[in-house]
Amino acid sequence: MVIAMEQLLEELRSVQFLVDDQGHRTGALLDIKVWEKILVWAEAQDKAMTSASGSLRGYLKSVTSRSLSEELIQERREAAAHE
Repeated sequence: MVIAMEQLLEELRSVQFLVDDQGHRTGALLDIKVWEKILVWAEAQDKAMTSASGSLRGYLKSVTSRSLSEELIQERREAAAHE
């Protein structure tokens, strides 16, 4: 089953949100068929990433690490500017 990103985004528009007493979103509720499509899409993306340059998990870890490093650099620059 091949799922286009546009189709997946359209399906995600059906998500309903759980909210707390202040109206903040705390969870999401979606049809199980939508969830299954998300899993199929994610697995397909993982296979594509694995064949191209490693696993999706590894890619996400590297992006997260890079983002955190950039954030730390920015924080240190701002702290030095205030000294």
